[in-house]
Order: sequence, then C-alpha cells, then structure tokens
Amino acid sequence: MAVKAVNINKFFVADRKGQIFVSTDQGISWTQKTNSTLNNIGRKFTISQNTNTVVLSCLGTAYISSDGGNTFNFITATNGGAHFQTQKPTSGQVIDVGGIFPSPAFSLSAWQFYTINGSGAATPVSSISCLSTEEIIDIHMKDDNIGYFMTRNSATNETLVYKTTNGWLNTSTIAAIPSPTASARAYDGRTGTIHTFGNDTVIISGSGNPTNNQTTFYHLSSDGGQTWSVVYPTFNHPTSVLGNQIYKMEFLNSKDYIALISNNFSGSIQASVGVYLNSSSAGSGGGSIGITEYLHQANRYAISLYPNPAQDRITVNLQRMTSQNLSIRLFTLTGQEVLKSGITQNGQSIEIGHLAPGLYIVDATDGSQHYSTKLIKR
Repeated sequence: MAVKAVNINKFFVADRKGQIFVSTDQGISWTQKTNSTLNNIGRKFTISQNTNTVVLSCLGTAYISSDGGNTFNFITATNGGAHFQTQKPTSGQVIDVGGIFPSPAFSLSAWQFYTINGSGAATPVSSISCLSTEEIIDIHMKDDNIGYFMTRNSATNETLVYKTTNGWLNTSTIAAIPSPTASARAYDGRTGTIHTFGNDTVIISGSGNPTNNQTTFYHLSSDGGQTWSVVYPTFNHPTSVLGNQIYKMEFLNSKDYIALISNNFSGSIQASVGVYLNSSSAGSGGGSIGITEYLHQANRYAISLYPNPAQDRITVNLQRMTSQNLSIRLFTLTGQEVLKSGITQNGQSIEIGHLAPGLYIVDATDGSQHYSTKLIKR
C-alpha cells in the first residue's frame, strides 16, 4: 500500500491493486478514484508543492493526476519493464525512468529518463548505460535540479546510486554500496526508498533481511551521496505485544523516522501490527514511543469516546473497566504526546479545549489491558 497526507484534512491511499482512495475529512470518509483488477501494488505517492500534480508509483502501471487528485490517468511509459516516477517539487514536472532492452538479446543496456505530461504521455530526455543485472529501486528529486536514482545489482548485491544536477538532462554514477553482510540483501523495489534533507544529507532505507523484508540497517550520506555509512537502528519494543522487527521506514529528518512493526514476517507475507516512531522529540521523556494498532478486535472496539469529533471535552467509556485508575494519553500523528490524564470510572470527562484542531491517537491503559482509538478535535 501507499499513503500520503496532503494537509491535515486531505489524505491519499492506494491498496495492493493500485486502486486510489481520497479523503478530504481527515479519513472519516473515502472516495474511490481508480478501479483495477490487477495487482499493481501501489508503492508511493509524490505531490507537487502546489498540490496540483499527484503521482502514484506502482510495481505495475502508475497513475498521474493534474487536478489535485480529482481524476487520474495511466502513465503510458510504464509499458515494458519496471518504471518508477518522481516529481520536480516546484514545477511539478513528472520524471519517469525505465530500462532499454534492445534486440536481438533484449537484455537491459541503459536507463531511459522521460518527462511525463498531464495526460500521462512520455517524452524521452536522456539515458545512461547500465549493467544488465541492475533492477530499479527508487528515484527521488531533492529540488527541481538535483535528484537521485537507486538500483540494485542482482549479481553482486550492491546498491548503485546515480545523481543528476540538472533535472536528468545528464546523469552520473556516484556510488556502489555493498550490503553490510553476506546474509543481508541490498534494497529492493518493494521497500527501498531515497530521502533527502538539507543540501547534502541523503538516506536510503528499505529491506535488509533476505527472507521477510525486515529492516536491520539503512545507509546515510552527508556529502551528497559521495560517501556512505551504514546505520543499524535500535528498535525498542514499546510493549511486549508488538512485533520483533521494523520495516518500511519513512524518515522525518536525518535521525527520526516512523516505521511499520512486523512479527516474524512482514510485507506481503504478514500484515504489520503497529507503527513505531523513533524520535528525540517524542513523548514527555524525550525517548522513542510506539503507536499501536492491535489485531485483537475485542480490544480495538472496547473503548469509545463521545462526542467525536469534539471541541472542549470528551467522555471516555470502556466496555469492561477492570481497575480504578485508567490512564489516558493523546498523541499527534507525528507521535508527540500532548495530553496525559487519569480517570477512575466510566463516564468521566477530560478537558481538550487547549488542543489544536486535528486528528489524535488516544491511548488508554487499564491495568494489563491496552486500548487505542482515534479522536478528531474541532
């Protein structure tokens, strides 16, 4: 799946088939924008700074919108081999990259870069020679000129990084990064992602476990991709019921990230069991916290709030309250704890008038039982 928040109200989601859904009321209701019977596997959304251009990159056919997500067209360049897309953030110009497979061998010989217009048609702009064993991982623009393109050499298990400084009119190879250990594979097209921060910080993250896509490392460059160091994230279990690994990391800055939590398997093998936020600014203690979504249906629906949406106060009820000291905590979607309170019985109210309008995660602990739900603050 892929997900993107345009602002506090408007969200985009794509399912495994690449079907796109849009919400304009903080996720309360959804409108389906595309219909597919194929397993396109939506991978990531990119959105221009003016929010007019929206692109959903998939492992299959990709989609483009030029009207803020109201309508979508196929990107026709995706026919024949794997293709990935990115955008020039300011201009909204969509860039596509795919392989060239000349006859008679039909073996990969080069990467072709295209510009995409609003109807999804492609115009070739440049190409660069490559190894026949390379596979596309991700492409990303830092600004309208500087961009990074990442592939995997399946023969050596290296991650290859390309860079442009003029919007893909010219491209050069800047790094060949080996996997940290023989048992850990290089990044792949399902989970490999490029992140950029400031002028020179580049992070590539994704899967490192050869069996189940779990993340055991990521790579960091502080000089625009010239040199790289491997970083092993410390995953602290927020509670014992969560899984034992993280995957699909999304970086908020050069150190803080949010990731999905898996059990023994992840990705297409098993659904995630939670969301993990690693942040030096999260929580009252300044440490890492976990925001959990449980698989147990009884716990998921055992807590209720009313009114919801609310403006000044909320009343909390549990189906079965077993202790006399229920702990209530509210978090923003970025994991910041904004309220901590306790109640001794069902029906007690909590003051929330001081909170900013938006969507919050409500975390309740009743003895050994743990519950979570969502709150909309008007």
